[in-house]
Amino acid sequence: MHDGVKDKDLTREQIIARNLKVVDAHFHNETPESVDKAIALYDDEIVWEAPMRGVLLTDPVEIRKSYMGIFRTVKYIKATALRRFATEEYVFDDQIADVEIVGDEMPNLGFPVGSRLNVQKYGVRLLTRASGNGAAPPIWIRYPKVRRSPFTTRPAPSEEFAAGQV
Repeated sequence: MHDGVKDKDLTREQIIARNLKVVDAHFHNETPESVDKAIALYDDEIVWEAPMRGVLLTDPVEIRKSYMGIFRTVKYIKATALRRFATEEYVFDDQIADVEIVGDEMPNLGFPVGSRLNVQKYGVRLLTRASGNGAAPPIWIRYPKVRRSPFTTRPAPSEEFAAGQV
């Protein structure tokens, strides 16, 4: 996705469009099968942080291990995009995800296997430029804050009331 074009040669709108494209590519590859493509987009100075769990990673190898643990721990049932906007330097993304906890490989998650959660997943992707040269990144993404904050929980399906019960 590196286009070799420097920021100074683009309009503000073109830079923002490129930043949104970078984040789209990252999310598209946040799967067990293609996570290496997402990680390949990171800058050498990547900071991947999940502050609600006390996790801060800077090594792409450790980030990959963390992703694989997430994939074995969380089953995404549905994700709903709330908003995404960008500037020349960052992209803010806000989603609601309906998930089920199916494993125990996320440190400090705080929910047992079988929990069903509605999770607000939001983050700021700060896009950096190597050596300050203003060249388009081959996608360097920095995550100053990626928070996964449960705002509601509901019982696992086996514990829910039968239809019509109050």
